[in-house]
Amino acid sequence: MTFRQHLFLLFKEAINNSLKYSNCTELELDISITGNQLTLMLSDNGKGFFIEKVKKGDGLLNMQERAEAINGVLEFKSQNNKGTTIIFRGNY
Repeated sequence: MTFRQHLFLLFKEAINNSLKYSNCTELELDISITGNQLTLMLSDNGKGFFIEKVKKGDGLLNMQERAEAINGVLEFKSQNNKGTTIIFRGNY
């Protein structure tokens, strides 16, 4: 139950951030399972951001902490004016 709750809240925050900050018109969520490895990837077509320059507020830090709490890895990929992709990988 803890795993599902952390994962749900992590991606709830990611979706909220995309809708609130990215000015995106599309969101795509891909889920794949290979063996016991779960991968979730959320992509938007928004304005993107420079990861090294963004102030990591509570939202991004909470997402990272939730991924770590369930022994997962969270990766952020973003390009200016090309959108953002958030990838979670972990065993379930």
